[in-house]
Amino acid sequence: MIFSNRNPLFSFVFIALFFCLGCNSIKDIEYRGIKETKIQSMGISKGTVKVVLQYFNPNKFGLDLKETLLEVYANDKYIGIAENAEKFIVPKLANFDFPIYVHFNPLKAMGMVGLLQADKINLRVKGTTKAGKKGIYIRVPIDVKEEVSLR
Repeated sequence: MIFSNRNPLFSFVFIALFFCLGCNSIKDIEYRGIKETKIQSMGISKGTVKVVLQYFNPNKFGLDLKETLLEVYANDKYIGIAENAEKFIVPKLANFDFPIYVHFNPLKAMGMVGLLQADKINLRVKGTTKAGKKGIYIRVPIDVKEEVSLR
């Protein structure tokens, strides 16, 4: 029996997911592009690049994003990881900017000196984030690729 007294949490989650799947009005958040890329800091052992991703939430309700873990590639070469353990609030029916900070080791990236000197690179951000509301979250994939300017 699906609804048993042994696991009330499972029953609650099952009912909530059944209800949400029955709602045809839930729409995917739309990726709009990379708004900005900027080198924040560059040292011998640590570098940081800020990447601002733009999205649009077409839903009549806001969402929370948390536990974002992304891998970042430049011209198909692994650069580093962007993590965000903090909760990010997505407004309803609105465009929004989602900033991530990519941390990398410049010494390991020395073979990619050409990337830092280039005016434009192909940037790919791939990973997941948890999206949800009021304690119910699902893991959502992120995979965007775009040519961006570093200047």
